[in-house]
Amino acid sequence: MFASLQAGRAIAALVVVLFHLGLIIADAKYFDVPWVATPFRWGDAGVEFFFVLSGFIIASAHAADISRPSRLIPYLQRRIIRIYPPYWIVFAIVCGLALPLAATRASLPNSPGTLASAWFLVPQDPAVVGGTGSPVVIVAWTLRYEILFYLFFALLILDRRLGLLAAVAYAIAFAALRDQPGTGFPLSFLLNPCVWLFGMGIAVAWVSAGAWRPPSRPLLWLALASAAFVGLAMNRAYHWLPLADWNVYGLGLAGSIAILAAVAAENAGKDLGGGRLLQLIGAASYVLYLIHYPLFSVGCKVAMACGMKKLGIAGMAVSYVALLAAAIATAILFHLAIELPCQRWLSARLIRKTRSASPTG
Repeated sequence: MFASLQAGRAIAALVVVLFHLGLIIADAKYFDVPWVATPFRWGDAGVEFFFVLSGFIIASAHAADISRPSRLIPYLQRRIIRIYPPYWIVFAIVCGLALPLAATRASLPNSPGTLASAWFLVPQDPAVVGGTGSPVVIVAWTLRYEILFYLFFALLILDRRLGLLAAVAYAIAFAALRDQPGTGFPLSFLLNPCVWLFGMGIAVAWVSAGAWRPPSRPLLWLALASAAFVGLAMNRAYHWLPLADWNVYGLGLAGSIAILAAVAAENAGKDLGGGRLLQLIGAASYVLYLIHYPLFSVGCKVAMACGMKKLGIAGMAVSYVALLAAAIATAILFHLAIELPCQRWLSARLIRKTRSASPTG
């Protein structure tokens, strides 16, 4: 992982966290301060950056595995180990916290099938389940698109032509069906324009591998792309221009250029790591993404019980800072004490075992 991209991952995670923190602090049942949500109302665009970055990372890490079917099982094992164990732990914790009280228990799915689908990250209809299609851990809707992308890349590993054929077929279906009125689930899930962001990440990996010359002034390109990304994110949040899907594509393009420029700058010897703390937050960004919303929900309830709302703006400000610091600290501790050891343990027992059992060793 490039240090610049690890820093970018940290920044993207933090703006998503600040987006949700502002919304929950502003909620009438908590501090009821609407303006707190305004400054980072654009922060949900961090998700678009993560999608592009995911496409880049997977394509870069597994470029040599394309059209090598023998590499499919290790690839899938690595993806499962990366995504599921931290998610399952957070999922179980949220369920455990919700079960004791009737009010919170009502937020959990009653149907075993719905619960099992949520556990395995099977796409579900947002209109029926949880508002985002992800009950229990509501931010997990993005993980379903990660899984979809992993499955597509698995086709490339099986055979490059098979993956390209699937991409062309999807592009045709997308063009034919995207603007059709009344498109319901599961087509609404498959036709989300964010799917193309993974493809942009793959294109960036191809370009950065030497397909084209890197930009001659990468820091300038990085600054311009970052400014464009924030501008487009703010446009969507504050409703300046009605760009619809083009706002998503614009975010993807700006994120792609930023990644390409950051990689070029780092290859040229520029230090864009942002320091040890930012690198650590980047490494823990997946856990931070998973845990921050339930932690904020519990933390705000505790703040209400402690009378922080009665202190007015001061109580809100103290709670805001405390919740943000708690989310970052908890994510880092979880990453170091649970996520990393779990990944190492599973990798040692699954991936190496598969290799040793193969005919080539």
